[in-house]
Amino acid sequence: MSGFKNYDVMISYSTKKKKIAEDITAMLKDNGYNVWIAPISIPNGGDYVDEIYAAIENSRIVLFILSEESLNSKWCQNELVYAVKLNKKVLPVQVA
Repeated sequence: MSGFKNYDVMISYSTKKKKIAEDITAMLKDNGYNVWIAPISIPNGGDYVDEIYAAIENSRIVLFILSEESLNSKWCQNELVYAVKLNKKVLPVQVA
């Protein structure tokens, strides 16, 4: 895994909302937040599932980009369930 770095925010999103996720990431980073977002934060050769779960574990907040696509995504749902299971603060941000 990527070394268990701590993050302020982990962003969970459907790839169909990639542009919105990247814009939110840039805004947060511009304001001094340490942000984890796939696939940018996954090292070459890293296992996506392991890296995503480690990011959830090592982040203070999970920002869930709430969209029709994320609600229909098995992966997004798994990330959300895991964050809740770990009692992470989940911040839903609804987008069209």
